[in-house]
Amino acid sequence: VKPHFTLTSTHSSLYTLPHLNIIMNQTMNRNSNTVIVFDYDDTLFPTTKYQAIMARRTEVSYMNKCQELQAKISEDEMKSLTNLSWCTFNLLSSYIKKYSNKNICIVSASSKG
Repeated sequence: VKPHFTLTSTHSSLYTLPHLNIIMNQTMNRNSNTVIVFDYDDTLFPTTKYQAIMARRTEVSYMNKCQELQAKISEDEMKSLTNLSWCTFNLLSSYIKKYSNKNICIVSASSKG
């Protein structure tokens, strides 16, 4: 299973969360009443950083947000985003495996736009 995005990296060791193994080694009934809640903005996704990148001025108009992001993001920022993406993917995958997708919620208090 791969994440929805297609960012890649050769540094797979960067995608591990050492403390996650401790948490995930605890046993839990997948049908329990426990609900795990993750916040989206600036927790699972770097919303503020993304907005700052997208706010950079250019003289070019873009067909879509993906092209615009690719033009505005630096190589170092892309590497950092890639690493964060894999960490987030691994974190969520581990929690879904342990607690099931029925017990995982991702919330956001942001407004649309």
